[in-house]
Amino acid sequence: MTRLKNDILRLHTKGFTYAQISKQLNCTPQYVGVTIRGVAATERILTIYNYFKATSRGIKTQAQLAAFFGVSDRTIRNFEKKNNIKDIVSAYYEFTKCDYLANLEKELMKISELLNLCNPNSPKLEKINQLIKILKSDFLTNSQKQNDHPV
Repeated sequence: MTRLKNDILRLHTKGFTYAQISKQLNCTPQYVGVTIRGVAATERILTIYNYFKATSRGIKTQAQLAAFFGVSDRTIRNFEKKNNIKDIVSAYYEFTKCDYLANLEKELMKISELLNLCNPNSPKLEKINQLIKILKSDFLTNSQKQNDHPV
């Protein structure tokens, strides 16, 4: 998505009108409308990602979800069953309450130490050390917070 489209959506979520957005970003109100309607249309397609995005916005009941996506309650029930939504929610909460990334880092450190002792020229050692570096950085923690939206 272009910077202009992102700016349009950001201002729209803050409550600006099409005219105010177009004036501030130097584009036409028609372009603002097309952009906003285009994003809204893709958000209303019933996918797992959009389902969780909707629930993170407070749309919780099957009736509310059905109205949001423009489908029947039965379609929502079938979607939840087919995609094991309850299992996904349960796994997500389990993941967020435990510190799996810290445990993964510890295990990778053990493997790295072992490879350093037994086979310091192993090509896998470099990859493992890169993974450890990523886990120690804020990359995973920050991206998880930004995308932290299931139910």
